[in-house]
Amino acid sequence: MNRRQWFIGRNRQRKLCEIGVHDQGARDCGGEPHQVHRIAILDDWEHRWADSSSTDRLRQHALVEIFDHHVEAAELTDRIYDVDILILNRERTALDAAALRALPNLRLIYNTGTGLPHLNTTAAQELGIQVFSSPGATAQSVAEHTFALMLAAFHRIPQLDADVRSGGFARPIIRDLGRKTLAVLGLGTIGTRVAHIGQAFGMDVVAWGPTLTGARAEAAGVRRAVSLVDLARQADIFSIHLRVVERTIGIVDATVIDALRPHTLLINTSRAKLVDRAALLQRLTRGDLQVGLDVFDEEPPALDDAIRSAPGVLTPHIAWMTDETWDRFIRSGIDAIESALTRQG
Repeated sequence: MNRRQWFIGRNRQRKLCEIGVHDQGARDCGGEPHQVHRIAILDDWEHRWADSSSTDRLRQHALVEIFDHHVEAAELTDRIYDVDILILNRERTALDAAALRALPNLRLIYNTGTGLPHLNTTAAQELGIQVFSSPGATAQSVAEHTFALMLAAFHRIPQLDADVRSGGFARPIIRDLGRKTLAVLGLGTIGTRVAHIGQAFGMDVVAWGPTLTGARAEAAGVRRAVSLVDLARQADIFSIHLRVVERTIGIVDATVIDALRPHTLLINTSRAKLVDRAALLQRLTRGDLQVGLDVFDEEPPALDDAIRSAPGVLTPHIAWMTDETWDRFIRSGIDAIESALTRQG
């Protein structure tokens, strides 16, 4: 323990004494010491954990410290060196093997969301750290936002809203979703939800994925394309719903993008890394492709980034960020932590 860690530990001990909790091995509060769990919640930028009454459930088991701003890893490991439970919000803080080894008491990590590219899960397993996430928590929110982008683009809502507000009343021809072909790349939890909503709109839904079988497509009630290029060729709307793993990075490459028919709408509410950026920008110069993007290679995009002028609708990586998703994140995390603490006795 270095001097900074000792100082932080002493301040934390004073907090424990103030609330009448005696830390294990600490005698300066009086009374008998007992084990106290320490939980750190990182990157609570929206104050959802801080403002949630559900967080009080955690305080019944542990001293909870909430960070409402980003702390760089070099400083972070000093400030939370003695925590045994860590809550990560999305992918805002990266923890590599060295960072995990610098947290000797850490036994459990809960991450809001499903993807864990920011966490060295191999090192966590080697160190005996349990890792939990919240699969499916964003599915409804992201699926709804996917259709918000479709409707905004096909019905030209941003342009028409701006026109009416500025004194105009133009009434251009707009487009229906019904009877269009919705091509879904990735038929997981979110992709399946998107497919079913598309069917409710009267769309013809076709899907493809690296591991999608004919049986799974049939169970979801959709057609299965024979290949990714075949999927692209059929699309009126091409909607991406894959996780980022090594084999899916850049999977929507120049061949796939060139296979999209003129006036196709490409939707991405997953991750920008799934799409070959150069190929997309090149296709956009032809002026025959629309996009509905909620994710970008750089967030926010640079002011001079060509993607900012792409035809279609752009939103700031917000598809998942609903009240209801945050409630699901928090409930899921607290349930996982309480269950783990119960098993530990």
